[in-house]
Amino acid sequence: MGAGIVTDSQDLAGSDPFGLLLKIHVDFQAATQILTLDVFSDSAGSGFANAPITNNPTLAGQTFYAQCVWAEDAASGNDCSIAQYHLASSTGLAITIQP
Repeated sequence: MGAGIVTDSQDLAGSDPFGLLLKIHVDFQAATQILTLDVFSDSAGSGFANAPITNNPTLAGQTFYAQCVWAEDAASGNDCSIAQYHLASSTGLAITIQP
């Protein structure tokens, strides 16, 4: 299981705001909206999350930025992250709501 983070502000280059050696591509400081999602993965490593979008016309044209943070299984020996606490992060993703 992982955590999906969605904001309305991006950090294109990525930074480490929590000092965990984990590159974060969403900007918590400038964001006016921050959402979280439960993200799951299958045995092949494909991740998925339910992200219901309300029928709200004011969302049309807005862009959101998303990223996932995963806890790696240290016992499996597949720990490839340099981050503390066996964490790994995805790259950022831009999502624009179409009318």
